[in-house]
Amino acid sequence: MKEEKKEGGFVFASFFIFFFFLFVFQTKFLNTGDAGELVAASYSLGIAHPSGYPLYLMISKFFTFLPLGNIPTKVTLVSSVSSSFLMSLLIYFFIKETSSLASGIFCVLLLLSTYSFFGQSLIAKFYPLNTLMIFLIFYLGYRSISFYSLRNQLIISFLLGLSVGLHHTTFLILIPLLILSFFHFKDFLRNLIPSVFLFLAGSTVVAYLMVRSMKVTLLNMSPSADFSSLIATLSRKIYGSSSSVEVIKEGFSFSLERIFFASKNILSLLIKEFHLYSIIFFLLGILFLLKNKKNFIYIILTFITYSLLLGYLTFCKKNPDIKDWYICAHQYFLPMLLFYAVISGFGFCFIKNFIPKDASFLLILFPCIYLPNHIFVNFYDRNEVVHYKMIDQLFTKPIKSVLILEGDNDVFQGWYKKNIEKFRDDLCFITAPSIDKKIWCIRNGCIKEIYGRFFPEIFRHPNILNLYCLKDYMTEFRLYSTSPIEKNNSLKRHLISRYCIMDFVVMPKGALSEEKSLKDIRMKFKDVIHYEPCLRHFTDDLFTKAICKRYSTYLVYLSRDIGEGEKSSRRISNITITWRGKKETLSFPITKENITYMEIAKKIEQINKTFDFCLYEP
Repeated sequence: MKEEKKEGGFVFASFFIFFFFLFVFQTKFLNTGDAGELVAASYSLGIAHPSGYPLYLMISKFFTFLPLGNIPTKVTLVSSVSSSFLMSLLIYFFIKETSSLASGIFCVLLLLSTYSFFGQSLIAKFYPLNTLMIFLIFYLGYRSISFYSLRNQLIISFLLGLSVGLHHTTFLILIPLLILSFFHFKDFLRNLIPSVFLFLAGSTVVAYLMVRSMKVTLLNMSPSADFSSLIATLSRKIYGSSSSVEVIKEGFSFSLERIFFASKNILSLLIKEFHLYSIIFFLLGILFLLKNKKNFIYIILTFITYSLLLGYLTFCKKNPDIKDWYICAHQYFLPMLLFYAVISGFGFCFIKNFIPKDASFLLILFPCIYLPNHIFVNFYDRNEVVHYKMIDQLFTKPIKSVLILEGDNDVFQGWYKKNIEKFRDDLCFITAPSIDKKIWCIRNGCIKEIYGRFFPEIFRHPNILNLYCLKDYMTEFRLYSTSPIEKNNSLKRHLISRYCIMDFVVMPKGALSEEKSLKDIRMKFKDVIHYEPCLRHFTDDLFTKAICKRYSTYLVYLSRDIGEGEKSSRRISNITITWRGKKETLSFPITKENITYMEIAKKIEQINKTFDFCLYEP
């Protein structure tokens, strides 16, 4: 009894140690990607993009009541707390299953030393919570391998129901659970009906999507007021060939080529995350598990499911590009990293009996060698780039302007800043997945019920691509776009855009005869633009670097504005700017004033090149 209390106390204490460690490095501001949407939807009890993620949103909403920091910090706690809880459970798992505290610590440090698990634990995302849910279900199944437990079966069913409100990768755990059910087939079948009821009880979490769709909310990315809309949201139908249903269908189409490239990509990912030394522990872990064939089948099948099978479904390109590595490999495969670390933990348990205690201690700490590198490129605590970029982007707009936002990184952060923090609540956002799309949206950035009487021009025409209704805004420099409007084939014949500060001013063709007004705007705000965070963010985050690219571009334009008025300078600078695929060479004199801005722009570009995305090698 005393020994159990001692072990429980250690596990309890380990949670706070892990949490404190992650909290130090987690973002204290808004991070890039989906964060703006997830934080805004959590705080306002809105609905995120398909599949809605109601469980994550409700848990995050609970965290927003904590008397600690700002709203993004509180929502990010869901990630750091989930990862801390998971690591504590791993230690508990090894204590119970192997009576080896050292093996549990090794497993946790190995997992924590991976780039993706560490990085995802520091930002506002649902993947750490999803990974925790997968391990809870896995562990309950593991405890039921030798001795059937009705309680475990019912809890698993309920957790699977709750998982309907999380990421769909959770349901891949059904494959090893199916094998587990054959070990106790009669008992499983006997209690199938109550299990179904518990699953349905857990899945009622998705009713949140229907309830919140009945009335207008500040943020609703997945309107689900009726049952058919709810099913479309949960199945991610809007994504077409990338919807959950279509991805599953592809899984049933056998392809040796896909298997080969999925295997190749997964092996490459494992080596990048764990490094070659871990293979020894992984192989010894497999050897250790062979002592119990049922345990071996269950754990290895779980690992294969979240590695090769998941790779076959989502990561099987011949040459994955940087977006595949950043969006897919860096996020979807946290469960694979988890179970690789678990198997390697068993490998450590196997080997520790054959080596001296001093050597065992060194092996436990060996994964820590790689932690400093991941901390260096994942120091989100100092990443204020998004926070100040949104302030700069919105602050510089004239009163009652219309801003066309393209892509998740701009759209989501803009929604949060305006809808939740009420910063520049006078602006109207038109949003698009990409600027060349024919269908744009005003629902979440310019709600008719709120903005209808302030922007009647927006709601007068059903087709918002007819920007003729905003001609007055154009001539008054009150229509902006985060991307060149010329990318839209329907508009490029009529409109033109010129780079201003963080965005492009949109004007009718022929109306913008010279750049004087744009120069005046750039000069007006030159002393209040926050480019400093790009000099100290210490992350290799792709979206952060994309934002800093905007700052360096602005500083070069500003340098040209300052230099063009100087006639005495003999030194001429020729700088080629590449922005959204469009190249432009700027030639202007170098002066004492503009050379400072040019040096800052150069420094930002150097930092962007220094922080190459960790997992990607072109």
